[in-house]
Amino acid sequence: MIDSAKETDRPKHQKRDEIIAFLILAVVIWPILSVAIVGGYGFIVWMSQIIFGPPDPCIRERPCASQTGPPSSDATF
Repeated sequence: MIDSAKETDRPKHQKRDEIIAFLILAVVIWPILSVAIVGGYGFIVWMSQIIFGPPDPCIRERPCASQTGPPSSDATF
C-alpha cells in the first residue's frame, strides 16, 4: 500500500518539477544566454574594428566620389 501511494504522488511532483524547470529556462537562462550571445558578437565586431579599422565604404577597385578628383570650388566649409 505504501508503494502505491508513492506512485500516485510522483506524477504530481514530477509535473511540478517540470514546470519549475521550464520557468527557470524561459525566464532566467534563455534571456541571459541571448544577451550574452548578442553582446559577445558585438564585442567581437568592436575588437575587430579596433584591430583592422572600421569598414571602408569604398571598394578598392572603384574609388568613391570623394576620391575621383580635386574638390570643386563651390564647396563651402
